[in-house]
Amino acid sequence: MIDFAGFASGFNAQQERDERRRGELAKAFNEFQRLNPTATADQFQQFIDSMSGGRNYLRGGMPSGAALDAVVSQANTNRERADADREYDVFKRNIELQDALSGAVTGIMLGYDDPGEGGYQATDFTAMQQQLQERFPNVDFGKMGFNPNNMFTTQRRNAAIASRIQEYAPIIQTLVNNAGGRNITAEDLAPFGVPTALIQPLITQANTLEDQRRLTYATERRQDILRTAVEAIQRGDPDVYETIVGVYQDINLPTKDSTFFTNLQAEANQVASRESLVNEREALELGNNFLTSLLDRPGIQSAVVLQDDDDLMDRIAARARALPEADLKTLFGVESREAFEANPRQYLMDYLDEVKQELRLKQRGLASTGVDEASTAVQQGLADFDTRNVASVEAYFGSTSNQNFPPQAGPAGRSAQLAAVQLAQEYEMTPQVLAAMEAVFQSITAEDGTNPLIVAQMVRSDPGFQAAVQGHTVREAKERLGTQIQSLRGSPEIQTFENWYSGEQQALDTAMTDVTDDIATAVRTYRDNPEVLINVLTAIDSQLNNGVRDLVGKWQTLGRLQTTANGGLGWLDIEGGLWDQSKIFGSGDSLEGVMNASVTEIRQRLETELATARAALQQQLNSQPSGNNPALSDNAPAAVEDFQQFTENMDKSAQLESIATQNGMVSAPASYVGGFLGMNEYTEVDRARASMIHTFLRTPRVRTTLMDNPTAYDAFVANPLEFMMTSTDPFVLEFFRSDRGREFAESLNRAVPPVQ
Repeated sequence: MIDFAGFASGFNAQQERDERRRGELAKAFNEFQRLNPTATADQFQQFIDSMSGGRNYLRGGMPSGAALDAVVSQANTNRERADADREYDVFKRNIELQDALSGAVTGIMLGYDDPGEGGYQATDFTAMQQQLQERFPNVDFGKMGFNPNNMFTTQRRNAAIASRIQEYAPIIQTLVNNAGGRNITAEDLAPFGVPTALIQPLITQANTLEDQRRLTYATERRQDILRTAVEAIQRGDPDVYETIVGVYQDINLPTKDSTFFTNLQAEANQVASRESLVNEREALELGNNFLTSLLDRPGIQSAVVLQDDDDLMDRIAARARALPEADLKTLFGVESREAFEANPRQYLMDYLDEVKQELRLKQRGLASTGVDEASTAVQQGLADFDTRNVASVEAYFGSTSNQNFPPQAGPAGRSAQLAAVQLAQEYEMTPQVLAAMEAVFQSITAEDGTNPLIVAQMVRSDPGFQAAVQGHTVREAKERLGTQIQSLRGSPEIQTFENWYSGEQQALDTAMTDVTDDIATAVRTYRDNPEVLINVLTAIDSQLNNGVRDLVGKWQTLGRLQTTANGGLGWLDIEGGLWDQSKIFGSGDSLEGVMNASVTEIRQRLETELATARAALQQQLNSQPSGNNPALSDNAPAAVEDFQQFTENMDKSAQLESIATQNGMVSAPASYVGGFLGMNEYTEVDRARASMIHTFLRTPRVRTTLMDNPTAYDAFVANPLEFMMTSTDPFVLEFFRSDRGREFAESLNRAVPPVQ
């Protein structure tokens, strides 16, 4: 009979042992993992197989599947980190050893004897390597991956000498000062523990300092030494140098064959020769006449402006060769014309310097005179500005003396006109400012616009107007105008090309940054009013176009002035660099290239912001009909039937404004400012035609009529002059029948049919 009770008891005991074993194996696995954090997957598996004895039940007490994968992944990470730490430790030890070896090698090479004429030989490098091994007796460089043979090089020694030699500069200077003209020797350096390799370079440096000391001493006393030499020549001393040494001692003077004494001797000969003349006044007059004749020669002046010393010397020599031989001898102290021809540069260097100095003084004198003469022109120009500023207001908003006023004045009418005249005393009336004023006038009701003072204050408080007048107060405009007139009538400030170029780079960078900031400010200010934002961004684009045109015109004018200003001497300092067109015009790093690149980026930003603003305005129009929107009156651009028509009119308006502005500038009378901007090259007929187009576009209702008539608009934009001279549209004929239009028609022979 089967003993089921005993079997069950035995089975239960085995089950308890297995469960206990599984718990022990789990602890054992954790301990194995702790002791072997970088074990591989195979090693973990071998441990599991070994400990479980092949029994799956016991194997279940240890990780498997995803749990084992996580353990293995962590072990892999630990192993990679340990490998990285070992590599870093090896790298760090290598660096430290490299630094130690480098310092030791440098010290050995600095203490080693100087190389022979053929440089260090193999035996020398072997000896150096032996010294290095003696310093590190227990180090096997080969096992550590270092080859000392590659560390001992002539380049290393030279670099060490160059870096260390400045440490001894104060010592060398003191030795030279105390040596009393005696050359410094190796024995003098011995007490200072100077490394062997530095001894000869320091001696060379000491000799150089000694030469400089002697030259400085002689240069400071050059006039006295020259006088001594001249007197020695006049006395007939056999050796002029020995005479000078007797006075100033040879320990203080450069050697006899030095450049200093060679030039001094030549000058002394010239001075002695001049002073030997019976009539010194005649000699002086001869020299002055010769110098004057040089200054009056256009070719010599051109050579100075072009900073071509070789050409200048050739031209001076040519003038000297034209002198009678007696004058040649008197001026230059030569015995014959042949002696002069042997080395003309020796005798003419003083005149070369004098010519440049005299022309430099002449350049500055003319520039100063021009500044004084320009003062009256500046005052007249500023007075003309006030007149033109008020005239711009009256041309745009109508004259206060007329009974009627144009639509631009808005519902406030006469009060708006008077407010505009008042604002013209404070701000420059640019097209953008006038447009901003018109926008405010259109928003003022007749009831609110009865007081001109209040209307003016409403304009001043408008954000759009505030943005438009940035940098355009009357004071700022007059400062710019005064500077422009002063520069053109007199001369631009005399300076080196590099100084001007650097200043222009900085000004250009500032200007481009200001435009970028203006865009950001406009977007930030009018983010919730896309209609105003579109107008402001369009004005900024117009200002950018005008600024680019003005800058290019300015650079072109300055280029012309370099050949015409100050009697042809230009405005760049003599010997201060030439006018370099390649740095100004063209692509790449030139001023024009940098400007165009910046303008391209700015215009991309403008296009993006305009597109965003137009989309926002479209969304407003779609969400709320204009008839229910009190902010969009019938007089505002947003009151058009759809957004496409609105944006089209905005583009057309900007195009017409551009044409009006350009023709307004061309029509301006010839002036100093106009010349500065390259506008004085137009004929009177050109100016009359441009004035006609400008006045036509400033006439009330003309722009609206053009934009409402696509055929007329396209014809006008394609060729404004041809349109004006041939169109028979009623609104064009009406313009030519007005008082001002009739004057244009008569002066330009424009036929106008009578009223039917």
